[in-house]
Amino acid sequence: MRNIKEEMGIYMPAPLYVYWTATWLFITPVALVLIFFLSCYYFVPAYFGKYVYPANIQALGWFICFSSVVFIPMGALYVLLKGGKEYKDLIRSSPDFCPGHVRKLREKEAAATKGQPDGVFRYTYDNEGFQEPTAKVRFRLMADNRKDRCGVIADCRIAGVM
Repeated sequence: MRNIKEEMGIYMPAPLYVYWTATWLFITPVALVLIFFLSCYYFVPAYFGKYVYPANIQALGWFICFSSVVFIPMGALYVLLKGGKEYKDLIRSSPDFCPGHVRKLREKEAAATKGQPDGVFRYTYDNEGFQEPTAKVRFRLMADNRKDRCGVIADCRIAGVM
């Protein structure tokens, strides 16, 4: 709750604080665990009318259900086995992770000193095409009453292009 209040920058009254704390820490986790175990306990194989689908179709259904979720632990296992980082490093936030208003203050301070923290801004792209000074190009329109390829008379053209 402390992080939520800091990130949003709003005052949270005591009843609302108690409500959200109870909801996030107790009610929701207990409800999810209860729903999971009750659905496992009261599991009935898939059927249509009086026809019960065969075991291979049941397995296909379970495969489809878990196919979208299985990639999360598989990705974590891949990173662990790859050997780049330890488990504690994977579940801990990085040192440059901070609330949005703190990040804006850091960027503003770095821009004021023309430096960047740790030599690089993460999650930003520096497009050199939008840096000052920019070259100003002015085109001069000239009257030209000659026909173009389609036979249409062109009223004006850009100098030096045609």
